[in-house]
Parts: sequence; C-alpha cells; structure tokens
Amino acid sequence: RFGRRPQQAPAWDVVAHLWHHGSGATDLLTELERVRAWSVEEQVAWDYDRDWTDGIASPGIKQISFVGMRPDLTDEQFAQNYRGHVAIARTHHSHVWKYEQNIIERDGTDPVGAVSEFWFRSIDELTSRYYTFDDSYKVTRADTATFLDPATTTWMLVHEYWIRS
Repeated sequence: RFGRRPQQAPAWDVVAHLWHHGSGATDLLTELERVRAWSVEEQVAWDYDRDWTDGIASPGIKQISFVGMRPDLTDEQFAQNYRGHVAIARTHHSHVWKYEQNIIERDGTDPVGAVSEFWFRSIDELTSRYYTFDDSYKVTRADTATFLDPATTTWMLVHEYWIRS
C-alpha cells in the first residue's frame, strides 16, 4: 500500500535536515556517534502552501526515501532518470501534497543516490490514496526500475518540525 518495501531496516533512529552554506555546519553534529551528512542538489517538484508556525509539527505525514542508485548507472544517468520520474509521480501519486527530490553529491562509494520526500495531508491520504489509478503501482514500479536499486533503497515515515535558529 505504501509503495516499495525496504529489504533491510534503516540503520538510523533520527533524520535531521540542515540547510546551510559551507562545510562547517556539520561540525554541530560531531558529538553524535553515527552521523551521515550529504550535500544535495534540491529540487521541489511541486509544493504546498505553508500556513503554520515554526516549532509545531507540519500537518500530515512525510515519507522519506533513501533512493539506492542502480550500480550499473553513472551519476548522470541516475540523475536524468530520477528527475524524469517527476512526471510519472505527478500523474500516479496525485494525492501527494508536496514532492521534493534531493540528488546527493556522491563520492562514488555511497549506494544512496538521492533522498526523496513525499508529503501527505493526512495518514488517511497516505494509506488510502497513495496511488491514483489501479495500474499506478505497475507504472511507477517500471519507471523507478530505470534508476532505483531495491537492495539499497529504504524509507521511513516521519512527522516534520521546522525549527529556525
């Protein structure tokens, strides 16, 4: 019902997004045992209208997918196929409130090629309207097969909080 199932459990308990300029911001996290930081090229495929205040949970639920890159693709091929997925997602995930793609600036060894974010207005939207049409699962699965490695892809559901400092 929620799309592709991860083949392994995530190796983390918390996901934090930090928007910053320069490389020094990740020094804030050095006291933590396991920290993974990526620089990404962010692209908002489509957006919602934000009308709530900072410090409270954003309405609804967000699915974050750590998109494993097919090992037979170059970074450029992966990025092209992944960016092309927006049109398929817009049609076959029409109840997604916001969709954002974040392509990782890889060092060549990390199997994760991107971080995908789907926002849903509610749990009900996620559970009952993840796909638009009866064949949407097949169409999206065929398209993601052009860039996604199921063995290295995983996802989680989260509540989002905005905190500005």
